[in-house]
Amino acid sequence: MFKRLRSILKELPQHKDALIELAGTNPAFDSLCHDFGQVSAEPRKLEQSSRADADVRTDELRRRRAAIQDEIIRALTASARI
Repeated sequence: MFKRLRSILKELPQHKDALIELAGTNPAFDSLCHDFGQVSAEPRKLEQSSRADADVRTDELRRRRAAIQDEIIRALTASARI
């Protein structure tokens, strides 16, 4: 589970305990954290590629990453774990 949380823990280290607890008890939240990690890794891969649309795709992924992070923060707030 910690591998799935690695990216979000880097962004929200102050909420480590709440992230771990919620991810361990809520499969939808755990999936959201996994999605955050997946989306976080993609811009690095694109930056190393020679795809013509890499800049556009990277921007899209960064917006998606921010949206997922917002969802995670809302879920933490709703669960009163922050």
